[in-house]
Amino acid sequence: MIVDGNTLFDMRENLFTFSPEERARIIAHRVIWLSKQPLNRVRDLSISEGGNNSEIFSQDRIIMTVADADAEAAGRSRKDLAREYANKISVAAEALQNKYGLKTIVFGILYTLIATCLLLLVFKLFASAFPGLYRKVESWRGVHILKPDHNTSD
Repeated sequence: MIVDGNTLFDMRENLFTFSPEERARIIAHRVIWLSKQPLNRVRDLSISEGGNNSEIFSQDRIIMTVADADAEAAGRSRKDLAREYANKISVAAEALQNKYGLKTIVFGILYTLIATCLLLLVFKLFASAFPGLYRKVESWRGVHILKPDHNTSD
């Protein structure tokens, strides 16, 4: 299961009619949704144990289901696997919040404004320097540079 280019865990088993690829895609979307929630929702994932599965959820929304088949494929207990997955999901969602959160966006805007101001300053310097340079070049109009005479003797 890949979120933002990082592999969190492998989905190996079908769950009902969902293939491992479909499950991974759905869970990735839910992790992205979770990352857009307040930080306390990201850290407060819960696990509900059922007969054949464990559900990882945030308040009232199921993030993923860990089935007995998943635990068997991983060679671990379902409860331990669900805890590990919940931890990885929480870490990934928090990392996404940090990467795309308000603080990052504000700093990006600030850096963009600073770069724009510096570019405008460079344009202003060019605007003040080039008229003088043009006058100097214009004053040379009609002046011919002669070849040095190498035949003269000292």
